[in-house]
Amino acid sequence: MLGAAVLIFVPTTGDYVTPTLVGGSGGVMIANIIQVQFGRVNNWPLGAALAIGSMAAVAVIAVTFIQAARLAVARIR
Repeated sequence: MLGAAVLIFVPTTGDYVTPTLVGGSGGVMIANIIQVQFGRVNNWPLGAALAIGSMAAVAVIAVTFIQAARLAVARIR
């Protein structure tokens, strides 16, 4: 279950096409903002900062989830 959650959660933060197709042009997601910063606006420092911040947030959530799962398994034993 842990592997499935990580495999589903991590790609959703970097998905560019699906939010545009599903939500239309009005939907704003972090991946789309990063794409605009690198592409149209040509603001690479902000795009890089947003990308690193997004990756850090995903890492913190994943580590928290893993630690919670380990604690739950330890309590069962």
